[in-house]
Amino acid sequence: MADSGFGVTITFASGFMAEITNVSWDGIARDPLETSHSTTTDGWRTFIPSDLKDPGTLEVTLRFDPTDAPPISSAGETVTVAIPGKSWSCSGFLTNFSATIPYDEIMEATASLKFTGTPNFNVT
Repeated sequence: MADSGFGVTITFASGFMAEITNVSWDGIARDPLETSHSTTTDGWRTFIPSDLKDPGTLEVTLRFDPTDAPPISSAGETVTVAIPGKSWSCSGFLTNFSATIPYDEIMEATASLKFTGTPNFNVT
């Protein structure tokens, strides 16, 4: 079912809030492990999935508020991305923050958070 991202919110366990304009949860991944050997059938490489998975990275574009310092020194905390009727959450921490401050446009910032551990994909 196609839908828009209007109404998306991000909640941090610390209570940090922001006016979000774009969210991208990227990099949920599991590496392939090569099982090929010198007599693999027909010379085609073979693979199995790794048992280890990466919960990915959250990229957020938001309205920049210079009174809110980026929590670059904070420990990991639960981050919940809520889309109307659904939510995904995972423990994460800030890895990168940058602000754009034009003289005649709305100030914006981008933040990158690295997720760690097991994500919770609540589809309600």
